[in-house]
Amino acid sequence: MASRPLPGLRWPLPQGEWPWLCCELGVWQLRGRAEEVQALARVDVVLDHSDRLYVRLRWPRGPGLRSWLWPAQCHVWLTRAQLPSQWSLLRAQLWPGRRRHWLGAP
Repeated sequence: MASRPLPGLRWPLPQGEWPWLCCELGVWQLRGRAEEVQALARVDVVLDHSDRLYVRLRWPRGPGLRSWLWPAQCHVWLTRAQLPSQWSLLRAQLWPGRRRHWLGAP
């Protein structure tokens, strides 16, 4: 049974220089106000509540040992109240790459 690709998603972020978290065809990106794009290596769900997700956004690894051991990352809260109509789509986009993580995990 073939799975249908999910439609693109554009989710507002509460703080920072990147106001949008986007997913198109399974590729996660941050988009700026001037439509500049920053690709993300991974998006991990750290905490999952019914109406809130605490998500870790990881940038691609750069050269050097430090970047390999501790890649650049940030954490954000995503809430159902931001876009209630898109909440189920967001959870569906995050589900395929779901892993168990804990606070402080590398």
